[in-house]
Amino acid sequence: MIAVPMKYQTSFFGNLADLKPSADTIPPLLQIFREQALLPSTYQQVQLGPSLDPQVRLRLSSTRNEWIIEFDIDRITIEKNSIKPLGANMGLLEDFARTSEDYLGRILSLFPRKGTRLSLVTDGLMDQMTEEGLQEVYSRILVPLGYYHNNPPHLWNSRCIARGAIDMAQGQESINVITQVNRVQGKFLMQGGIGFDRIQVIFDINTFQDNMQPRFDIEAVRAYNTSALQLRETILTDLRERLNG
Repeated sequence: MIAVPMKYQTSFFGNLADLKPSADTIPPLLQIFREQALLPSTYQQVQLGPSLDPQVRLRLSSTRNEWIIEFDIDRITIEKNSIKPLGANMGLLEDFARTSEDYLGRILSLFPRKGTRLSLVTDGLMDQMTEEGLQEVYSRILVPLGYYHNNPPHLWNSRCIARGAIDMAQGQESINVITQVNRVQGKFLMQGGIGFDRIQVIFDINTFQDNMQPRFDIEAVRAYNTSALQLRETILTDLRERLNG
């Protein structure tokens, strides 16, 4: 159903303030990612509040930013991005999950700590459709107002946020399940600027923000990713049936 994967991302939340650019962090990180040829750079993390200055943080990235690992003050984010036509470099989401778990495990072996929250985010485009097909998706996803029956929108957004729970070794975890189905237009820059007009599907599945107890280790991350992937597939199956019904 997702024909063009654009981005896969996982985040491990916690107190990461000490993992800033320094001689204590950069050399050992470069060593454990030597085979991946991840190179260091920095970026500014803007914090909320009038008295909080931007913080210089560490980033590791591969050629053309296919892989990016960012060390925010409050999270480690591991991301894989589309850099080849139609996302040909992205591979299966399950493979990304295993690789990101491997990368995170290496980091936590150097700088041990427990996580407070976890998340899995995916962004992809569906198969190319005719204008009639794109309008059909809109009518099946949303209930159009009267004006839009005669004047179908050429761009639209649908965003749902729900609260749920998943089973993990330490018990049930409350989660936020965010699903976006949008009609978007743009250009595939890696294909010479070829334009597209497609349905975009975004998932953001993350643990509930009110529970900030440090409790997640790498085994919990693996269990969480397995459950989040299954939940995503369930929603995609429902979406597929809705669009084909």
